[in-house]
Parts: sequence; C-alpha cells; structure tokens
Amino acid sequence: MKLSIALALLLLGGVAIACTPQGESLAESHIRANVPDEKDFAKFLKRDLEKYFKDTEQKIVTVEYELLRDGPTQSGTTCPSFKGDLMTKTAQKKPARKANAAFMKPMTPSPALAEIVGSKAIPRTEVTKRLWAYIKKNKLQDPKNRRMIKADAALKGVFGGKSAVNMFEMTKLVAKHLK
Repeated sequence: MKLSIALALLLLGGVAIACTPQGESLAESHIRANVPDEKDFAKFLKRDLEKYFKDTEQKIVTVEYELLRDGPTQSGTTCPSFKGDLMTKTAQKKPARKANAAFMKPMTPSPALAEIVGSKAIPRTEVTKRLWAYIKKNKLQDPKNRRMIKADAALKGVFGGKSAVNMFEMTKLVAKHLK
C-alpha cells in the first residue's frame, strides 16, 4: 500500500512522521484508528461507561443499554439509551433546610391589617398567605396588569390611602403594619 506523508513534525531529537493511506486525510485516519467498528462498539461503550461511573461516582456499576436506533445519528455515532438508576448520584443527601426563624416569628398586625388577616399574632408568611387569599376572594387584582392590586375600603388603610399599588410595594407597606 502506498503511503503519503501527511504531517512531519520537527522535534529536538529528530523528525516524527505521521503516515496515512493514499487518499485518506489525517482526520479520517485518526477516526478509523480510534473509533471502534460495529462489532466492538458495545464492548468499548460498556467499558468506557463503567470507567466513567467508577471515576465520577466512586462506585462500580453494571451498564445496561439499548441503542435508540440501529444506524448513526446526526452526529455520526449511535447513542445509547440508559435503563434503570444508572445515572443517579450517590452523594449524601443534604439535611432538610430549616425555615428562617425571622419569617416564623409571630408578629402582631396593626388594627388596619387585623381587619383582613385577624388580630392574633401570626408569622409574616401566614400574613402574606391570608392577604393574598383576601385579594383573590374579593377580586382585587387588576385583570390586565396582574402586578397591580386595587384597594378596597379595608386595604386603603393598609396601603396608606392609595387606591392601587403594585405587589412589590404592597409587601413594603404591609411590613409597616406588623410589630
């Protein structure tokens, strides 16, 4: 077989030459030499996946797969479809997040806010839930711009006399009515 010189590299000690078969580019030669043919594909895929999971998950896994299609995909290689919990992480679970104590501290509402949420001391999160329940029950949210809340007689006292506020401003105004 005739070989053509594809690439010559000068090194300190001499010359290194990479040769490819006639009519084949260096990239094609590299692919042919490093990509397994169909009969060895399953063996190499299984080996590589097991090594990957051993290195990343620090545990030995058994690889099972089925090919999504028989022929090559758009990228030119066949893609495996994984079964089971092969891709699950084995890292330790983080402990459950505790609620912020400041949000759960019972707050006493002002008389104006007490008309809507009740006079009993409740956490800020519960104040927000009850306030939104009141707004939705009385249809006080602007249907076109849902960020805007229209004030009825009870809410005007909480909103400082304003007839409408946006939901972000509402949070700031309600905070003034909690002690």
